[in-house]
Amino acid sequence: MLKKVQLFFILPVACAMTQNIIGFVICMEKGIISAFIVSVLLIISAVYFENPFLWWNYCMITRNKWVAQNAEMDAGVGLLYMFFLSILLCIWEYRRFIEKDTVRNC
Repeated sequence: MLKKVQLFFILPVACAMTQNIIGFVICMEKGIISAFIVSVLLIISAVYFENPFLWWNYCMITRNKWVAQNAEMDAGVGLLYMFFLSILLCIWEYRRFIEKDTVRNC
């Protein structure tokens, strides 16, 4: 039962949060259009390439070990990967945000 809850409820939210954090980091560094293009490319590339570094693959049910026996993606590993990626990017962007002078630019 815990695997089903993790697979159907927690994993999609974790994928969306990771995608939003990456979009935010790119938007703060390079701009809105760059963040949009990278976000769309990441989502589309996960459809065509079965790569464990593309976190949207963990959200696809047919690529998960718990559903399909020949699949390579494990939802538990995916959750850990997305958690550490999100934390790492949040820390990195926090440090970059502190260094920027946002008040003078207003």
